[in-house]
Amino acid sequence: MQRYAFNVGTVVELNNAAKHSVFNGASGWRIHMIFDVLEQIGGHETDSLPTVTTLNAGQLCRQVRGRVELVTDVQQTSTEAATQVARELLAKLKTRLPKEHGDALGTGIRHFFIEQITAPEFASVVRRHCPDAMQGDVLEVLRSVDAVMADEATAALRADESFGPSYCILGVQKCGTTSLFRQLGQHPLVLNGKRREPHFFDWMWGHALAWNGVPRTDYAAAHALLQHYTFLPNNDNDAASNTSAHDMRCKYLLSLQAPLEMFDPASMLLADSTPSYLLYGAPVALRMRQLLPSIRFIVMLRNPIERAYSQYHMTADPTGTPHQLEMRKVVQGKSFQDIIHEDLARLQAVQADPTSISKFQEYADALPQDHGSHSYLGRGLYALQLRIWLEHFPRSQFLILNVDNMDTPVSTQATLDDVCTFLRLPPFTLRDAARQNTREYPPMSDAVRDQLRAFYAPHNAALADLLPEFTFSWS
Repeated sequence: MQRYAFNVGTVVELNNAAKHSVFNGASGWRIHMIFDVLEQIGGHETDSLPTVTTLNAGQLCRQVRGRVELVTDVQQTSTEAATQVARELLAKLKTRLPKEHGDALGTGIRHFFIEQITAPEFASVVRRHCPDAMQGDVLEVLRSVDAVMADEATAALRADESFGPSYCILGVQKCGTTSLFRQLGQHPLVLNGKRREPHFFDWMWGHALAWNGVPRTDYAAAHALLQHYTFLPNNDNDAASNTSAHDMRCKYLLSLQAPLEMFDPASMLLADSTPSYLLYGAPVALRMRQLLPSIRFIVMLRNPIERAYSQYHMTADPTGTPHQLEMRKVVQGKSFQDIIHEDLARLQAVQADPTSISKFQEYADALPQDHGSHSYLGRGLYALQLRIWLEHFPRSQFLILNVDNMDTPVSTQATLDDVCTFLRLPPFTLRDAARQNTREYPPMSDAVRDQLRAFYAPHNAALADLLPEFTFSWS
């Protein structure tokens, strides 16, 4: 609180955002008056002025969120204690967030308290800089100082909870995304389609823009479903294709190949699990923000060294469907060391500046968009990929999971409970917690493992800085 020493008879103008106290260096009482302008007292000329309260000398007052309260000495002491509690709670809260997010949250709380921003604006700050699980802690900070302020923030946070019609498992390949897709598909309110990875927002985007052959009955079903989601923005047409956002949403729903006649918009969610979305970064994020700005994302992570080795053995597998084998041709005859060498060459600019999201985006932009047999090391640079997405969506729309925490049926069920809370679905009991798409393969050589451990070390440290609340054992 800023302290001002006012001379006798001085008039000082303070804007609404100013918090101040008055220092009286004299031996007698002085009167400090605050004037405000009432543009309209009421709807009629006969309306009376606000109630006038005559204060006794020495009466303590405080101004809180647009109102003046009379306080006793005891209440003043309690207020000071509450303020200290709020400071301590906020300090603890900020240690669980990246510095830039913690600082932004602290500024938002201060601006909300002094009425520089409204409750909806404050809710937007909280959603952008805090995961959902920490919003209760933010409200506790507010409530320790002023219950009215906390109630306003609570109402604002709950006012914009609509999302759908789908959620998206955003990544990462070979981190348990198939298992999670099928496990969530056991929920009675989740509708999985035939296409687990529609690739609508990356590989298929250009085709979707140009596609005019949607069967009329299918389009009508998607159109009718979308009428329930009135919060979705009515965006302008795409300038290049003259295709509306609504048309693209209809095409997206159809790309999931789900039985839409079984879908209840009032309670159900459609599923999308395309783990390459996280990798391709900004172009995909911008497309999704245009069509589904409040969609919720799940990101699954694991030790990036194990992830890369697992991807290699999947793409080097000589068995599979004709389509899978066609996409894996680029890996035939290559060792894991060959694959590492190729990707390290592509990542030279990123290695030179490991904190640059623009360098990583250049790397991602150069990747093929017709198969997944690439970016064996790049997919494990989790912090860079997440930072790109967090430039386009608030942190509260992401749930980050560690696949290591799903190694038993009990821990898998506990993780699914967290996922249901995040997706605002009622809890359910898994019938089958088995992992999908697992393989047996020989151990990695110590020399290669040491090379990759050194490569990933700064990026793992960056992940720890970006997500202090996310615990992982790899380093």
